[in-house]
Amino acid sequence: MHMPIIPIKYQNFIKKKSSYLLIMLLILGIVSCQGEYANDQLPVIDPITSNNKFDLLDYIESLEYIPLKENDASLLSQIVKMVRTTDQYIVKCHQRSSLFFYDLNGNFIKKLVATGEGPYQFSNLMDIAYDKHTNRIFLLDFEEKKILTYDINQNTISQDNRILDLHGQSLFHYKSRLYSIVPKNEAGRVKIFDDQSVNKINEGVFDNSSFNFIATQNSMNTYQDTLFICASFTDTIYYSINHEIKPYALLGKDNRSLASITNRKEYTQKYLFEEKKMEESEKKVLVPRGFFSTYRQLWFIELVWPNKMVIWDKENNIQCLIDFRNVKNGALLFGYQLFKIMYVDDNNFAYSSITLNKPFYTAAAEVIGHPDRYPPNIVNEVKKICTQYPEGTYYENPIIVKFKLNTDFTLNHLKSS
Repeated sequence: MHMPIIPIKYQNFIKKKSSYLLIMLLILGIVSCQGEYANDQLPVIDPITSNNKFDLLDYIESLEYIPLKENDASLLSQIVKMVRTTDQYIVKCHQRSSLFFYDLNGNFIKKLVATGEGPYQFSNLMDIAYDKHTNRIFLLDFEEKKILTYDINQNTISQDNRILDLHGQSLFHYKSRLYSIVPKNEAGRVKIFDDQSVNKINEGVFDNSSFNFIATQNSMNTYQDTLFICASFTDTIYYSINHEIKPYALLGKDNRSLASITNRKEYTQKYLFEEKKMEESEKKVLVPRGFFSTYRQLWFIELVWPNKMVIWDKENNIQCLIDFRNVKNGALLFGYQLFKIMYVDDNNFAYSSITLNKPFYTAAAEVIGHPDRYPPNIVNEVKKICTQYPEGTYYENPIIVKFKLNTDFTLNHLKSS
């Protein structure tokens, strides 16, 4: 049974009441009006204070680097999507219409390439979605407007399912449904399909004039078994209830909200081509880039302005605006996007990817040079990867980073540190 999402304004009230009957009545009331709130009734994520400077390694409990081994068949660019199965990593890279398979030690296994326009082929692999219950990967072909189904166990592309009349930009699998974000048009921007027949069963988001103006992936994620959508250039975070798309929360308030912009098309054009002409007030608007991830109760929502991110403690409704430049040693765990968590496993290990670039080696030298400042397991892991691939060896493939944040990593702790 799908449990309803309880708006923030009710959460503290429920905590204070122990009456089972009262809680059930409240939940029933929320269900009856779910998705019917006017915008001024939605919870608002609007951090107005920035975090203090902090060292990310102070909050790392466990750290492991897994280099994806280089060979002629597996020279990779930046990883944009990663799946971890029980015995392998499957990665999709930027502007590569292929999937690459590695064992858990980073040894290359195979590459899935089916380039073409015929049945069981894809010509432009835009995005992938993973169904861990059936061990299938869904392949979104932007050019041919279709989704194919790759069976990992059988090593076969088992279906050639076409989606008509749209070029999908991102894909997510959720409760036997496939969610695809498509370019702005009159027919809705989030399409929902059955994952067997790929027949369209629903669509949503009709009234947001700047929704997903720029194509992005990684804008859909689950939190506590509910699917949330935070696509680029929108002031609204949406969620799925009974496979319908409903507004859940607003990003920004008053002149920090995208809703305060009179001409959103002109605003977006400025961002794309004429950013220097923007007013200072326009640059303070909280605009999502279209990427967010979650870890424990924390949401990480990246903004379009360089080096800025919103961190939201959803359970306690604590909010913070973070500046990447205030985070020391971020290059040891993340690439160009801080807190880009691509996968979280059942044991609460998070996965990201980095490249061995100048910022990485600069941070690594600082850690190795001060071994008493950091836990021995962290120092040893950093020293190990630098010994294996010293600066100047030009190891180009991405490195998968497997880590766990300790329980001190909370917004309350960051603000008081």
